[in-house]
Amino acid sequence: MAVTPVGNPYVESSDLVANYPGASEALAERLDVVGVNPFADSAARATAIPSPVEGQMASLNDDDKVYRYSGSEWLVVGPPLSSAVARVETSQSGNSGVYADPATAGPAVTLTTGTKALVTITASLNDNNGNPLYASFVVSGASTVAASDANAIYAYGINMRATASTLLTGLTAGSNTFTMKYRVNVGSGLVANREISVIDMGS
Repeated sequence: MAVTPVGNPYVESSDLVANYPGASEALAERLDVVGVNPFADSAARATAIPSPVEGQMASLNDDDKVYRYSGSEWLVVGPPLSSAVARVETSQSGNSGVYADPATAGPAVTLTTGTKALVTITASLNDNNGNPLYASFVVSGASTVAASDANAIYAYGINMRATASTLLTGLTAGSNTFTMKYRVNVGSGLVANREISVIDMGS
């Protein structure tokens, strides 16, 4: 029995018939490691491959994605498969001490994601007399994530247009809605040219 340059076994003409079953089994086992084997979902993959090796690949039928095992986790192969963006142009006042909506809520996008998503928010912020003005976002649907200053853009003592990106992990895979929210410490502030974009980063 011989092997190809990349390690796949095959039977040579000089091999005995008795060698055929062993060569066939070795090739099948090799394909389990180097092939892209399909599974119904991640649970079926875990059952079939309880101890994956680095470089092993598989596809899942429930999300139509291909995964590669990094040595510690299964990662999506290739670029993100879906994204969405929404925008609100109108300048409106935000005057709540907690994260809330101005006259026009949002913007918001709904996207089917894995457990990770890249969220980017942009807005023109007028802090209106030096009161800190924040723009952040919440997640609802399959996941629940509260708005936080850690994920926010903000203006204090200046009128500005700002952008921030946050890689969210630990989401529940499924249909998730991402909505921008706003707060000002005291008084009111103005927000305009609001935009949120979300890119599914897989699981």
